[in-house]
Amino acid sequence: MAIDKLTLNMVVSSAMTAMEFYEKVFDGVRGDVFHFPDRMGVDEANIMVGGLDLRLMDENKDYDCYPPKKGEPDSIWLQLEVGNLDATLEKAKANGADIIQEPAEFMGVKHAIIMDPFGYTWTINQVIREISFEEQYRFYEQHHVEMDNKKEE
Repeated sequence: MAIDKLTLNMVVSSAMTAMEFYEKVFDGVRGDVFHFPDRMGVDEANIMVGGLDLRLMDENKDYDCYPPKKGEPDSIWLQLEVGNLDATLEKAKANGADIIQEPAEFMGVKHAIIMDPFGYTWTINQVIREISFEEQYRFYEQHHVEMDNKKEE
């Protein structure tokens, strides 16, 4: 059985506001939008970010739909690869995101972590240089050995 489409459903405080954020910051492409200005908690916005369809739904207590709580650990992080990390971070900050981890380079990838205004965590990556799988594997193997040794101390 082949999967034709994958959509991530995300509960947010405001689907319309979240859609605008993802359009501005991640160049999201707007899909179907269900906006009912006279009704609270029923808006829905569909947007594609980096090839992934996001269905943004308003928080709604009647349906037990709640967004993540700011400051509490998330069980899901979204990860993007962009052409210019610094420019993306500037757009994110200008539109209300918090920088959780400042840019750093690791294994040929410059990365940073943000929390968007809706409580979702995003790891943003920019490939600086390609690292072979074999190199990566050796690194992680050595890293885990070192971590095991520290546990024994």
